[in-house]
Amino acid sequence: MVKWSIGKVIRQDYERKGTIELDFNQQQPFDSPTTDDNVRQIINKDGLDLNKVTSINLDNCELITDEALKIIAQKCSRLKELYVNGCANNVTDEGIRSILMSNPNLKVLDFMYCKKVTVDIINAIITHTPNMTGIDAYGVGWSVI
Repeated sequence: MVKWSIGKVIRQDYERKGTIELDFNQQQPFDSPTTDDNVRQIINKDGLDLNKVTSINLDNCELITDEALKIIAQKCSRLKELYVNGCANNVTDEGIRSILMSNPNLKVLDFMYCKKVTVDIINAIITHTPNMTGIDAYGVGWSVI
């Protein structure tokens, strides 16, 4: 099992003028699982300029819950991209809505296979994130026409 580490998560994006991406993506089945506590640890890390965090990738982090999204929403208000693809059973409308309400400039939201997110989240997206350009909700069990 590959041990979870802070150094793997924080990435400077120099192409985007010094912004920061937090990449928790569970790419391999043998990666140590990312938890809400791991997210809290990164978000509260001394010296991390949260004003520069514009992208957070939590893809395939099956242990992540709405609690992690609320922690992110409280501390990160300049997100442009959020990926929670594959956080199937623990992410709900409540967690996504908290991100939307604190990040009006969010442009990309990927919540594929998050089966507890309902169609009601579309209204929150329209209301809170007028700059949204990309939504990926494949595999959630509902569709909007």
